Amino acid sequence: MGSAYNKDMAAEAEFSLIETILWTKSSGYVLLPYHLRRIAASAECLGFRCDPDEIARTLQGCADNLSAEKFWKVRLMLAPDGALSVSATPIEPPGYKEPIPRAVISTIAVSSADAMLRHKTTRRALYDAEFKTWSARTGCFDVIFVNERAEVTEGARTNLFIQRGAAILTPPLEGGLLDGTLRKWMLDSQAMRTSECVLTVADLASADRIFLGNSVRGLVEVRSTSRAAAESARGGGSGPRDNGARR
Repeated sequence: MGSAYNKDMAAEAEFSLIETILWTKSSGYVLLPYHLRRIAASAECLGFRCDPDEIARTLQGCADNLSAEKFWKVRLMLAPDGALSVSATPIEPPGYKEPIPRAVISTIAVSSADAMLRHKTTRRALYDAEFKTWSARTGCFDVIFVNERAEVTEGARTNLFIQRGAAILTPPLEGGLLDGTLRKWMLDSQAMRTSECVLTVADLASADRIFLGNSVRGLVEVRSTSRAAAESARGGGSGPRDNGARR
């Protein structure tokens, strides 16, 4: 059964919902139930028409046409009227080798009251602009955002995690961030003893390890730095390759 279509709400929406999903030859779509539940919940909340059966058929049709490449990033878009589009891009295997890539901390605060941060949409001008600017200047892997209370929230393309001892901590949704599918799976499965915790920049500095991650890349260990420090430390090289997905 699809979500109820709210014509008035949808008419005001100048954006689409997105799911970016990893497809592998051996496993098919990774964390697919999490992606399907998230897009359906966002569609219901925002008044978009959403037919789960049509989404399943669209994704299967895409998978049937993928070649022998082992890893694909599949991007599904849902318009307010329920129209679907899908594209697929071959990517390198998730994960990066040494040296540990850099993440730059943005000085532009997001608002924890912005309900749209809870949905994965094409309305992401700030995130795209900050990532484009600072990846070009510093070669950073991602840009980490902070809210009006000086709490760190998420990356432009990833969720944020820190390690303290054996525990993995990630900011709560109330801080103003997306419930990424990898994040949700980690909290549900407890495969890595993950819990929510309000975090600050000081917590990043004192963390045993810092990770940024989404369902396409997996977890990537990073080192955080200010923008000024990242620029001064730039010593050649273009940084990690961008596979272009957000969680």
